[in-house]
Amino acid sequence: MPTLLRIDSSALQHRSVSGDVAASFRATWQDRHPGGTVIYRELAASPLPHLDDAGIAVRMATGQRTPEQDAAAEPQEELVGELLSADAYLFSVPMYNCTIISTFKAWLDHCRRHVPLLQGELFWLAQQVPCGEGDLLGQRPLVALGEGRVGLTLGRRRGRSGR
Repeated sequence: MPTLLRIDSSALQHRSVSGDVAASFRATWQDRHPGGTVIYRELAASPLPHLDDAGIAVRMATGQRTPEQDAAAEPQEELVGELLSADAYLFSVPMYNCTIISTFKAWLDHCRRHVPLLQGELFWLAQQVPCGEGDLLGQRPLVALGEGRVGLTLGRRRGRSGR
């Protein structure tokens, strides 16, 4: 059966436009895959810590690891396991201050340990895995966009000034 990995990262949780779009997509996906599994993470409700010294060092550790590195590796391995077990991915990621929200960046940083696509190693991956056959490159992307309640729209700034 297919598995969908849904990651919601909005700080607004239940008032999020990106969350509303993701919920609509999830409902459609579940209708089309009635026996499918959904792995769901709401990063605002259960935020991941940002990487620290041990979280970075565990990536380069060879041989014996320290207890701190073992502790740092645990959530990284869990997240990567979820990522690699999924057949489809749904990332609900709002833009705050012209960039992705830090809770999603922390999730990416933890996953980056094992996933070449997230390590900026596209050249290496392209040499090793023909396009269309890789764990993440082989997936057909689907992008669903939601416009926020505050910000720019149709080339005009929305807000109190009415501009």
